Amino acid sequence: MSTLSIAADANLVGVNIFDNTVYSQTSAAAPTTPSSYFFSIGGDYASGDIFGGATATFTGTASPVTSFDNNVPSPNFFNHDSVVFPSLSALHTAYNFGSYTIIATINGIPNTGVVSGYTRDLFTSTIPVVTNYSSLQGLNPANSVAVTSNAYTPASGTNAAFSFFTIYNATTLAAVYSQGFLPDTTTSFTVPADTLMPDTQYLFEVNFSNRLDGFDSIDSVSTTQRFDVRTDATVTTGSASPVPEPGSLSLVDMALVSFGVFCRWPAAWCARRWKL
Repeated sequence: MSTLSIAADANLVGVNIFDNTVYSQTSAAAPTTPSSYFFSIGGDYASGDIFGGATATFTGTASPVTSFDNNVPSPNFFNHDSVVFPSLSALHTAYNFGSYTIIATINGIPNTGVVSGYTRDLFTSTIPVVTNYSSLQGLNPANSVAVTSNAYTPASGTNAAFSFFTIYNATTLAAVYSQGFLPDTTTSFTVPADTLMPDTQYLFEVNFSNRLDGFDSIDSVSTTQRFDVRTDATVTTGSASPVPEPGSLSLVDMALVSFGVFCRWPAAWCARRWKL
């Protein structure tokens, strides 16, 4: 009875493959040529279950993949990121079209999910651009800031499309802020005040994500093919100038109003009274 209970709890919810094209924006001009490519393989499992490792097999020189990070980028999610490739053809030598079989150990029990039907890359043709790039340079991190971008048209053949916005520390590459699963029509992202450090370089990443969601009916596991076009814009913050407190402004305003109300006598008297 105990064994049956454990088997019922072992639950591989979904498996996925991500193909990523990366652009680099270093000026107000839109980038035109990708700087790199990388491939990701992953999956997710039920909350409370225990991940014990995974193996992915597929057509390509990188197969099999046995190294996965757990709880990245969120709990109950395991993921493998490839090395960076200089071209899409080099990526497909290592991670080629075809089926990807992922076997994950959950609660000590192997669970299988297969992403099939991966026959082509379904990237949007729109390159993400941070459209207010110039005005972001030297921004005051003590204030909230709006980051603007272009919208995009989802690629034909996909059945889901989202926009993502993430800020990474350019030195550590640690994510410091993120908004995700936004409509593909999103063109503005608001960064709250004091999110960023002063005099620090960051990568503001706008990601146009096209997806082909499916289902592995044999293993009862959802599947996702994801095609991401990302642009990393380099932004360096300025000094954090303190914002005047409303209370301080009120005191100044009250003093000026009082001066205007009570000083209705001749100018010479007012000057002596207020020591002007």
